[in-house]
Amino acid sequence: MEIVIPFSYWIFGWFVLFILEIIPYNPFWWLCIAFCINILQLAAMVYYQNDALYIFLFIFGNIFLKVLPIYSLRSNYYKKINIVKDILPGLVLFTIHIFWTWFITFRGSYEKARKQIQNYVNSIRHNRPFSPFVYYVSKAIRENGNYKII
Repeated sequence: MEIVIPFSYWIFGWFVLFILEIIPYNPFWWLCIAFCINILQLAAMVYYQNDALYIFLFIFGNIFLKVLPIYSLRSNYYKKINIVKDILPGLVLFTIHIFWTWFITFRGSYEKARKQIQNYVNSIRHNRPFSPFVYYVSKAIRENGNYKII
């Protein structure tokens, strides 16, 4: 499995930097957008009847990476969206992520990028873990004996 660092992990890193007051830009709206996308991914996992362990780990990871950060930032965002302080930093980070993924991970190869996207979609369709967290944790659980989720 070639590892592509999901943008969600980058957003979580942004959240950590914000909480540590290293950067002033709040990732709240980007966490919300990522969470909505993850709801769609979860729906696809349920639709394609993915393994209960994968679904459990996906939910657990998203509680840690999205729900808890959103909950901790919620009091800051009962206000109007500020495009410059809320949206643009995320667009810059997303652009950096795209360039990083294209030039560092795929080394500018259209074929590698196409194959990775195809692997991601097929992983959900064919009951295989698609995120690094789910992949490595499920692998460790299965290598260390029996597991039961339900």
